[in-house]
Amino acid sequence: SGDIVELGPGTHTGSGNCNLDPGAAGKVGLTIRGREGRDSTVVDLGQQGRFLRLDDIAGATRVEDPTVINGFCLALPSGSRYGAGIAMEINSTARVARLALSGMDCASSEIVFGG
Repeated sequence: SGDIVELGPGTHTGSGNCNLDPGAAGKVGLTIRGREGRDSTVVDLGQQGRFLRLDDIAGATRVEDPTVINGFCLALPSGSRYGAGIAMEINSTARVARLALSGMDCASSEIVFGG
């Protein structure tokens, strides 16, 4: 808990960069941040799903300064096809700051609150 994941500059791709669920992984209060800001830090989801799901179990998780591109809801399991960028559940206490989303393909393509 309280771990910090710092993303270096460049474009980050691959299955390890999408469909992240800190609560399910037991990561409470995780911080994910782009070290040099969203203009230099890109997470390319490659149409493999969403970037992140944030629920009450994830606690005060923070997401700061990345750009996230190419999310795709149809790659998610049935019943979970919402929020191609970030799905933030109703009871989440997470904080999102200076996040940019682009190229999302979903009925609800940005940050979804609730669920």
